[in-house]
Amino acid sequence: MQTNDWYPEQPPQFSKAGHFEAVIFGSDRPRTSGKSVAIFAIGQKGAPKFKGTGYVSVGPSGEYRGYTAAAVGAVEALSPNSTIDIYTHHDTTFRAFTEWLPRWSANGWIGSDRKPVAAAEIFQRFLHVTETRNIHWKFHLIGPWDSRYTAIEQLRQEVQNQFKVLEPEA
Repeated sequence: MQTNDWYPEQPPQFSKAGHFEAVIFGSDRPRTSGKSVAIFAIGQKGAPKFKGTGYVSVGPSGEYRGYTAAAVGAVEALSPNSTIDIYTHHDTTFRAFTEWLPRWSANGWIGSDRKPVAAAEIFQRFLHVTETRNIHWKFHLIGPWDSRYTAIEQLRQEVQNQFKVLEPEA
């Protein structure tokens, strides 16, 4: 597992085009440590094993930026002409990529509040990378009922332990 400072461009982890699935999840923003980790886990569609990378984020737009960077990382892990189903439980991330991104791009990266879009440089990178990949976003909670849960939960624990990120307080 590797860690990245936001979203430096990475060579594809999968050398051949194919159909993949990725899960983006994280610690959200724990009040106790002030930082969050967003993680992507990616693998061949239907395969039981996932590769993953964590993105540590801090600050007012940190959670948002971390999830966005994880989406870029998942897509960059693929060779061009690949297809990927991206699952996330994070409503803001899902809506940002499926609803808001086209408007932001058309409006010069200005949001509906007339302010510059947070993490615009990461969204722009995502648009660039997706020109050669086929993306399908899915809002999906991962739990024990999901066959991928054990592998993904183990990866999540590894990354959170590595960065000493605590679970959100109730």
